[in-house]
Formats: sequence, structure tokens, C-alpha cells
Amino acid sequence: MSMFAQFSYAQTIETEEEYIAIYDRLVSRFREAEKEKDSMVGKSFSEFVSFLDKHDLKIKRVMWQYEDDPRYLTTVHGLYLWFTTREEQGFSSSRGMTQPTISLFFKEGLPYDRALELLRKYDSYFEEEVEAFYADAIIEHIVEFFIPEDVYNMHLRNLMIERGTFPKQKETLK
Repeated sequence: MSMFAQFSYAQTIETEEEYIAIYDRLVSRFREAEKEKDSMVGKSFSEFVSFLDKHDLKIKRVMWQYEDDPRYLTTVHGLYLWFTTREEQGFSSSRGMTQPTISLFFKEGLPYDRALELLRKYDSYFEEEVEAFYADAIIEHIVEFFIPEDVYNMHLRNLMIERGTFPKQKETLK
């Protein structure tokens, strides 16, 4: 899928209620997939993508996990997976809201230079070329299915309100 297609179907979020609906759908799917996550250790990343698809979880964006000092990267050892678009993440983060994510490590590192090239080319979006690059990597460890207990990160939200950086909105939930 082209980057244009990826961006063109992204919905505009205007209220917290709209984001909460996205969050609730993701969390229920995450909880089901998490029950079987250990069966994916030792499998290829492409098998993991199929597993996620089976649970109606679509990877939207990726970022590297690494074990070395990032200034000296030569290989990428794993990924953080996001299931929200940059717009959805920006909206939620600006309001002290959370997003479910997955983090994992591979048995062997992949070339950093190529990973960086793809990250820049697709602005971290999970396009076909990105998927193909990671496809054969074998999963060594699924660090976590990060499923926040609550859509709100109350500590961050209260800090934003205290500092006056919390955005004004027509409808704000308490």
C-alpha cells in the first residue's frame, strides 16, 4: 500500500470519545491475542503479522528496539509496533491518553542502514516494503503486549493541566 493510500484513509479525530472508541476496540483485540503470544516465539515476523491479522490487529507504524548504544547502531534487534496512526497517537498523547503497543526482539539483528532508509522513506508507517524487510526475522522474545489499564494516563494529564498545556476541546471527559 502506498503512503498516499495509508494517509488517505486515516480518519480525523476531533473528540476524546472518538479516540476512546478506537482504544476500546484495540484493547479487546489485544487481550485476545495476548493469550496466544507465546506461541509466536521462534516464528518469523511474517507469521506474527498473520497472527495479528487473525485478531484484526493491523500494524500501522514501527520503530526499532535496540540493545546497543543508539549512536553506534549497526543492526536493529527488534521493533515497537503501533496500531494507531501518527494522527491518532498525536491526538491521544496531547490529551494524556494511552495507546496499546507491542515490543519484541529478533534472534538476529537486521541491517541498521536499510532499516533507517525505510523508516525515513515511509515515515515509520508499516508499508509492504517495510514488512518485506522484517518478514524473515525470527522472534526471540515478545517483551510485552502493552495494554494500558485505562485510556487516560492521569499523571500526565494532570501535569498537562497544571502546566496549562492541555488542549482546549469542545467536549472533554472527566
